Amino acid sequence: MANAMPVLIRHATHDDVADVTAMVGALLNEIMQAIGSAAFHFDKEETAARLSNFISTGKYKVLLARSSNGEAIGFLSLYESYALYAE
Repeated sequence: MANAMPVLIRHATHDDVADVTAMVGALLNEIMQAIGSAAFHFDKEETAARLSNFISTGKYKVLLARSSNGEAIGFLSLYESYALYAE
């Protein structure tokens, strides 16, 4: 990996909401183009507000990847949920 770019991965904070929201929008648009259907309604402001609220509750975690120049390049979101079968 001679040309590998260093990547920093950390928990997203409220300061990262705009970057994560932009990536969510890009992902949804890519999916809709691939399937040829407007399967999702994406509202940037609503999504940013929802993400900010989710981060505040502490039950929603986002790991954000940034390149060495600070550009947001990916994310992983994790949400606490409960399984009915898990007693």
